Amino acid sequence: MPDLPDVLRKIAEGDEIAFASFFRTVMPAIEPAIRKYVHSGEGLREVIQETFIRVWMSRDKLPGLEKPLHWLYRVASNECFTWLRKEAIWDKHVAQLARTMAFQEEGQAVENMAAAETRELIHKAINKLSPQRRLIFNLNRNEGLPTAEIAEKLNLSHSHVKNSLSESLRFIREYLAASGKIMTLLYLFLK
Repeated sequence: MPDLPDVLRKIAEGDEIAFASFFRTVMPAIEPAIRKYVHSGEGLREVIQETFIRVWMSRDKLPGLEKPLHWLYRVASNECFTWLRKEAIWDKHVAQLARTMAFQEEGQAVENMAAAETRELIHKAINKLSPQRRLIFNLNRNEGLPTAEIAEKLNLSHSHVKNSLSESLRFIREYLAASGKIMTLLYLFLK
């Protein structure tokens, strides 16, 4: 490499050719030092790029440096530590996100199992109703018919349909309570 102080002066003046020559000359020496800390190829490229961006951004200081290569190694070391901190923070966030997603998936699976179990118990309870009560319940809950329309459709009194529906709901609640599913009562009303 030509006279180092002359090259540094040219870089300080904005000479990109001198900078490229400096880069090619010092890279074989600095890359192994960076590789000691940064083991990924992508990370290595990032640290080298950031190191030489800092050199270029501080080029006006280059001619005044007593030991420019020591300074360059210090810049590279600082960039390595910056990269390692960033990677550690990234890894921490990724791990936290993975834990959160696993917890949510586990919770969703438990919730799905509980809902399926509750639906199965409700289905069993409905099947234990008398045929007429089962029909009234299904017309109201599954088809969304109001009690007055059910009464008209089945040729029953409106009060008989309301009482039948009320008794059916009471029976289903008791069936769920006996099965240990007291809170699943909400399922009936939120469905």
